[in-house]
Amino acid sequence: MTRFQWYLFKQLATGVSVIAIVLVFAIIMTQTLRLLDVVIDRGAPITVFLHLLLLALPNFLQAVVPIGSAVAVLFVYNRVAMDSELVVMRAAGIGPFNLAWPAISLGVIIVVLLLVLQGWVSPLANRELRQMQAEIAAGLSQYLLREGQFNAISDDLTIYFRDQRSDGLMSELLIHDTRTDGQTVTVAASEGWLRQQPDRYLLTLFNGSREIMRDGQNDPDLLFFGEYTVTVPIDRTAIEELPFKFTDRFVWELLTPDVTWSAQMWHYDRMIATGHERLAMPLTAIGFIVIACAFLLTGEHSRRGQNGRIALAVGCMVLLQSTMMVLVTEARGNLGLVPLLYVIPIGTVILSLTVTYMRPWLFGRVRKVRVAPRPSRERRVPALARPATEGVA
Repeated sequence: MTRFQWYLFKQLATGVSVIAIVLVFAIIMTQTLRLLDVVIDRGAPITVFLHLLLLALPNFLQAVVPIGSAVAVLFVYNRVAMDSELVVMRAAGIGPFNLAWPAISLGVIIVVLLLVLQGWVSPLANRELRQMQAEIAAGLSQYLLREGQFNAISDDLTIYFRDQRSDGLMSELLIHDTRTDGQTVTVAASEGWLRQQPDRYLLTLFNGSREIMRDGQNDPDLLFFGEYTVTVPIDRTAIEELPFKFTDRFVWELLTPDVTWSAQMWHYDRMIATGHERLAMPLTAIGFIVIACAFLLTGEHSRRGQNGRIALAVGCMVLLQSTMMVLVTEARGNLGLVPLLYVIPIGTVILSLTVTYMRPWLFGRVRKVRVAPRPSRERRVPALARPATEGVA
């Protein structure tokens, strides 16, 4: 890229980042209450809420990045046009296509980012988000252990610890365990670690004592230990059997359904259509960008602004997005429409690039310049200034 193109690319990248952050923040404010309900009802700490918010972030990004890219391109190119920077670049010999090249490069980067988000990151985050919400609702998450309080893991198991360091080490623990019939176990320790395994939690205690009081026994059995492990079994059957939604599945899982599973056969067409939707919808981002370039980088410069061109560009973007949404809905019931999910955005990109590159030749108007007649070299003397020679003797 030339220096002018790098300048435009930096302006566009900054604009997309700022607009995306603002839109993500706005969406987060609307979704915060839904996530807080899960946390507050179970009394979980703020770290659980932040973790849930982080897992929901990929879904927000894939929704706002295409819109942010379109707004950024419209804003940046309109600003450089109003500041006459675009005129200077054109006077330097940079054509419309070369002016659009920074936006096209940014659009390719955005498409790759969206493909990664929709194909891999977002499904992975959705799986962990749903599993974490189920664990919190069932009271099985290790995040629900609060320091300085008696945490009732179940009706017959209570755990208390004074505080917990950033590395997870807990201090001054007290455990009350009545899971075994006929006896009550009380364990006190100076430190302890909580580790999670697939089917249970292991609470490893250090430097403490264990006291067992059995029914009909006056004196408890006392044991001092340097290391002792308490097992906390959990029933993860309901969590592990959480059915995957379409948003939780990777692209390759959607495009290759398991025909031996009746549930997937029942939704075969919908899964295929959703998989192609994940691959085709990111193309609308670069479609928005080239539409903006086709309207703002061609034609004559006007000091009165480009509001009309911006309105037309926005209208074309809305039309493209609406068409894609209708096709996605219809393709779930008719797989014959799936190729149109790729034809529409790719055709829009090709048409817009063609207009941007060829408009000076295809739609340019040839103006006829009137050439003024060249004055004669013979010097004509005005009539009043001529000498009166007639009638002189």
